[in-house]
Amino acid sequence: MPADTGYLFIDADHGARFAHWYIENVFPAVPAGTPTSVHDVVHGRRPKPFSEGS
Repeated sequence: MPADTGYLFIDADHGARFAHWYIENVFPAVPAGTPTSVHDVVHGRRPKPFSEGS
């Protein structure tokens, strides 16, 4: 991850397996204080089973 990253936007696979991967592998590499968003984490009132929102 570049040290001068100004914003991270994740819009990719919405499965729980991929979510665990980016939480464990991508987020630790993001420079502290970098604004970060993940698109479509929860669809509706509750997360669907086996989705990244769960």
